[in-house]
Amino acid sequence: CTRSPALKIIGLLLKRDRTWIQPIISICDLPSLIPFMSSPDKSVQKAAYWAICDVILSCENKEQVQDVSDSRIIPELIQMSSKEGLTIRKNAARALFMISDGGSAALIKILVSHGCIRPLCDLLTDNDKTL
Repeated sequence: CTRSPALKIIGLLLKRDRTWIQPIISICDLPSLIPFMSSPDKSVQKAAYWAICDVILSCENKEQVQDVSDSRIIPELIQMSSKEGLTIRKNAARALFMISDGGSAALIKILVSHGCIRPLCDLLTDNDKTL
């Protein structure tokens, strides 16, 4: 599948040089990466998850945080965390965790304002020990 390498390139660019963040945010429609998180191909799922996390965690200023917020990626992730299918919910929860763990105070406020607490608490009642 050619999608996995393409998604990995996003992360690699950001890991090598964070100056790529603005062009990636400007060019890439971040919510368009969401469907790849529920791909039947596990390598595509993983690459999409990391690409989304890498983009969000690479934001270094208010404008970039606002661009991510405006992209509607965070509400999409929150919605995914309450959908059917454990793998999809786990990937979304992991992305939200990465954002909350490494994100700025502004990103945390965005997460909370979009209602991330309830779906994440709902995941706690799942019997899967990997969550």
